Amino acid sequence: MGTRRTAWHPPFAALIAERAPRGFLVKAEEHLTEEPLRADMILRRVAKVVAKPARVLRRLWAWLGAETVAEFKSLARPFRRGDLLRLWGYGVQYHVRHAKRLRPGQLTLLLIVPRLTRALRAEIAWMGLAFHDLGGGYGRVDGALYCVYIVIIDEVAEAERDAFLSLFGPRPLDDEQARWWLSQFVTQGKVQMEKLEGYDRMARRLWDIIPAKQRQRLLTAKQRLDGLTPEQILRGLPDEYVRTFPPEMQEEIRRRARKRRSSAAARAARTRKKAR
Repeated sequence: MGTRRTAWHPPFAALIAERAPRGFLVKAEEHLTEEPLRADMILRRVAKVVAKPARVLRRLWAWLGAETVAEFKSLARPFRRGDLLRLWGYGVQYHVRHAKRLRPGQLTLLLIVPRLTRALRAEIAWMGLAFHDLGGGYGRVDGALYCVYIVIIDEVAEAERDAFLSLFGPRPLDDEQARWWLSQFVTQGKVQMEKLEGYDRMARRLWDIIPAKQRQRLLTAKQRLDGLTPEQILRGLPDEYVRTFPPEMQEEIRRRARKRRSSAAARAARTRKKAR
């Protein structure tokens, strides 16, 4: 990830941590050096035997070594030239920091991308490496010190019918629970999502993944929202749609709406006072 963090990163790390199999510890934004250079995730195997099957990236976990440096390329910042090489750099820096307890064969690298692009294929070839298609959206890159696995979100989500993972790819599956999960993450306020790159697209995605029939029923409401910021759209969803959420989420959305109205009223009062 380097110094760039998009709005897609916090919920993606949360999804992996929440749905990984038992026996793995998922740490988001691991510092790789004394300076603030961070990997998107470190996946550390903490048990020899996985007690329960994974609920995300189901085939992946058995392939990983003792520790894995993972890089997630989001819809906001897809794979760009140099990203695979950069991931290798992260792996080397992480290995140097933990060389006393990690042998080369115990460290794997993981690149997670929305889709397999021409730029990624070109960089694999440029580095003199070989890509092996493992099927179902998974791939392995061989030819150097560390083994690199590649996850293609769009293909894995389709093959494994994983609506939660599909939220982070170009073609989200229509699933009420997955929509609710992402909406809850964005609106619960643990991360200041609106300040992150790509938040606008994420806010639009929450509208886009409402089922087509429901969008038709809410079309007038959506038109009334035209011109508002993505955050205002997200936190000012139509009541008809809000009522489809769990009670605690409905209350949180309405609480924030009341807070906005209160703030607006306070500003208006200050403006009137100054005008006098």
